[in-house]
Amino acid sequence: MTRDRSSVEPGQRFGRLVAQEEVLQEAEEGPARRAVRCLCDCGTEVTILLQNLKHHSRSCGCTKRKDTMSEAFRNRGRRPRLFVAEPGMRFVRLTVLQEERKRMPNGAYVWVAHCQCDCGQETTATVNNLKNGQVQSCGCLHRERVAATNALRATHGLSDHPHYHRWRNMMGRCYDRRDPHYANWGARGISVCSEWHDPQTFVRDLDKLLGPCPEGHSLDRIDNDGNYEPGNVRWATPLTQRHNQRRAQNP
Repeated sequence: MTRDRSSVEPGQRFGRLVAQEEVLQEAEEGPARRAVRCLCDCGTEVTILLQNLKHHSRSCGCTKRKDTMSEAFRNRGRRPRLFVAEPGMRFVRLTVLQEERKRMPNGAYVWVAHCQCDCGQETTATVNNLKNGQVQSCGCLHRERVAATNALRATHGLSDHPHYHRWRNMMGRCYDRRDPHYANWGARGISVCSEWHDPQTFVRDLDKLLGPCPEGHSLDRIDNDGNYEPGNVRWATPLTQRHNQRRAQNP
């Protein structure tokens, strides 16, 4: 059965309005017309003609009145928050210490979180930026990505060395957001030790620590939650790597 393309799905958003259900609205003359019962972000419930909702209406009228909080919400006090950065929560390299409501220079209030970075530095970021992934460290992660990009562009004469291709793949997984594997490495906070940002050092150390790669093996981290660094790498078969994969964890 083909779905009516003109219909509105429950939960569909139109500006500040969220559709709840379609209803029929009686008209003084003519047949009943299709309408949608909506909940505005200010807390007001309103019924709007379907054609108006799709082309014009974007709120219950609160934006025109410059009143973005209904009487029902006023009676309850401050609008309930949808996301709270609680102490101990982690966002890539940042651990939340505490959050507070802060007034900005323009007079608006925002929630900010004071965080401890894995590198030891403390930093402050808005809760929205933490939640959306726009802030992931005190700035050290960005500096590492810049260094990694510069290293990739450097001329070093190692293009034909087998370890160099492993180095490029490793750096891409950890620092290149466009890499298809970034979500399971860099986005989780997995990084490469600073010494190995230099491909020559990486190739030399890998030759010294592990030697040539055996057939059917590839580079693997011993501690799957650890970084690429001396003492945490080995040659492993695909089966060993599958057994070493992180287990699914509750968010």
